[in-house]
Amino acid sequence: RLSQPIDSIGIRFSAGIAVELLAFDYSIAMPASTSGLSGSADEHTLDVVVLRYPIQWGPGYTAMGNPFSLVAHAAAGRIDSLQGRTGYLGLPIHDFWNLMSGSQSSYVKDSASAIVTTMLADSLPHPVYNVCSGFDDIARNQLEAVYRIAPDARDRIGIDPEQLDGEGIPDNGFNANRLKADFDWEPAHASFEAAFEEYIAWLREHPF
Repeated sequence: RLSQPIDSIGIRFSAGIAVELLAFDYSIAMPASTSGLSGSADEHTLDVVVLRYPIQWGPGYTAMGNPFSLVAHAAAGRIDSLQGRTGYLGLPIHDFWNLMSGSQSSYVKDSASAIVTTMLADSLPHPVYNVCSGFDDIARNQLEAVYRIAPDARDRIGIDPEQLDGEGIPDNGFNANRLKADFDWEPAHASFEAAFEEYIAWLREHPF
């Protein structure tokens, strides 16, 4: 029962190491003595710019471990009940949602928009850009927004807002300010509620 999660974690860990070697050690030209790479610090010729994404959600998501997507599928009638369902790491949905509380998320259309914006830019002044939609990141507020959009789904979702964190964590500085300053980039939706409403409407027409 544990083989698949372990394999998945191993793949993500390997991918993370590869990204660190390329995007950090290589891109900022750390000396070989600290990076573990051979050669001098000024030998590389490839420009590397990193887009850092937090939690992502929206149309096209199929893994069904993210609380946002599980709740959206239930709200759209794609899942009859979340009773007994778990999120990533086998955690109850509300527990995983609480772990995410205070972490900025990115609606998938904003993620795509940020990629296009940076790919088409004439120049990239900074080596790292954070991407997030800038929505309300307090778990309880997010669920209450879902219930305003789809009040008939309350029983299918079955999570009491009081089970979710109502405060979040102190601002950790993860924002898209650099994207906005360099490229006038803005998220496509003004609020979590607006994005979630679009997501639910999309799910009523599509399986994922």
